[in-house]
Amino acid sequence: MNRFLAFVMLCLITGFASMAAAASAAPRDSVVQAGVGLTNLHLGETYGEVEHALGKPTEDLYGFVFVYQLPHNAELNFRVTDNKVVAINLKGNAKTAFTTELGAKFGMTRKQVEALYGPPEAQAVNTLFYYQRGISFLFNETGRMSELNVFRQSHL
Repeated sequence: MNRFLAFVMLCLITGFASMAAAASAAPRDSVVQAGVGLTNLHLGETYGEVEHALGKPTEDLYGFVFVYQLPHNAELNFRVTDNKVVAINLKGNAKTAFTTELGAKFGMTRKQVEALYGPPEAQAVNTLFYYQRGISFLFNETGRMSELNVFRQSHL
């Protein structure tokens, strides 16, 4: 089975849709690894490798940001520099099934995320930055996690 079909099945089994065909996909594939990426989308991969794994993106923004629209108003996008994935962004809500390796989920409060990750290395009004881990979390106007970014770890 190709990687795109596995990704689609993953989305189905983890709550993006409910189809019986998804029963054989492994829910662990919805884990986001800070500084690494997703099970089937990693930092450092080429655009061709991503397209082979996930299929053609829904949108191509300026030739370096590529977007996949997901069910429940969720979105996966990645940025490419020198034909390599350098950043991954997930936008979601409480129905979005992606979870970080430490257990952070969309819809959590800032306090809940900090309980899992500790004090941030930097923060803005609605964002917690964990540069040494390679992840940041953005919170919406209701204080719930609505976006996360994965990037290479930076040792300050």
